[in-house]
Amino acid sequence: LQSVSFGNALQEIGYWAFGLCPNLDSVVVPASVTTILGNAFEGCSNLSYVVLPNTISRIEDRTFAGCSSLPSIAIPENVSYIGGSAFEECTSLTSISIDTGSIGGFAFKNCTSLSSVILGSGVTTIGGSAFFGCSALQSVIIGGGSILANAFCGCSSITSVTFESGVTSIGDYAFSDCELLTSVIIPGSVTYMGQYAFVADTVMMQGSTPPSAPSPIISSENHVVIVPCGTGTTYRNAWSWTSWYSYSNIVKDPCETSNTLTLINNGGGYFTYLDNDNNQQFIADTTTMEFLGTMNRT
Repeated sequence: LQSVSFGNALQEIGYWAFGLCPNLDSVVVPASVTTILGNAFEGCSNLSYVVLPNTISRIEDRTFAGCSSLPSIAIPENVSYIGGSAFEECTSLTSISIDTGSIGGFAFKNCTSLSSVILGSGVTTIGGSAFFGCSALQSVIIGGGSILANAFCGCSSITSVTFESGVTSIGDYAFSDCELLTSVIIPGSVTYMGQYAFVADTVMMQGSTPPSAPSPIISSENHVVIVPCGTGTTYRNAWSWTSWYSYSNIVKDPCETSNTLTLINNGGGYFTYLDNDNNQQFIADTTTMEFLGTMNRT
C-alpha cells in the first residue's frame, strides 16, 4: 500500500488502521475526520507527508510512532492532547511547534533529528520524558505549563532554553544530561523546581519569592544560583538543602557582594562579573542588571 484516498464522509480512523504499512508515503486526512485512534499509522516507515485537518482535537498514543521518514508535520491549532509516544522514533522530524494542549510522556522520544522545539503559552503539560534522547535538539522555547520529570533528559546538544512567564513548574531531572546547557534564566512564575532539574553552571532566578525546591535543583555544588538583589537570605531559608555543607555557598545574591563590579564582555552579548571571591558569575545580558539591583560598574 503506497497511497490512500479518503472520502469526505469519513469521521474516524481506527486503531492500527494503517499501522505497519511500510510503503505508505503520503496521507491527507479530510476535514470530515474528527478522530484518529492510537497506532493508526505506527511503523509506516516510508511516510513522508501528512496533512491533518483542524477538526482533529487529539493525536492519540503512538499514532505516528516509528514514522522514520516524516520530516515535518503541522499540529492543528485545535489539538488539545498529543498522546504518549505519539511521534516516538520519528527520526527524520526536524522541528515542531505546538501552541496549546498537553503533551504526553515519551511523545517525541528519540526524535534524533529534531533541532528546534517551540511550545506556546497554551501548552499546559510537557509529559515525562516527552523529548527524551532528542540528541540533535539545540534550542527550546517554552511558553507555559508544567514540565514533568526527565522531559528533556539526554538532549545532549541543547545550548539554549527560553522559559517564558507562563511556565509554572520544572520537574525532577527535566534537563539532566544536557551538558551544553550552561546557563538558564527562571521566570518568577515558576513555583516548583525538582531534584537536579539542571546540570547548568548557572541558574538565574527572576522571582523574589523562591519556588518550592525540596532537593537540590542543580547537580553540582560547584554551580551557582543567582537570585534577585536582596533575596539571598529568603532563598536560603526556603531551600533547606542550601545548609548542607556541599551546597552552602551555592546561592549568590549580588547585593551581598562588593558594590563595585567589573563586567567582562565575553562576546555574543554575554557578560560575567567578578564577585567578592574573585569568581566570574554569569549575567545573561545588560538588561538583567535591572532586577539584580543598582550597582556601580567599572
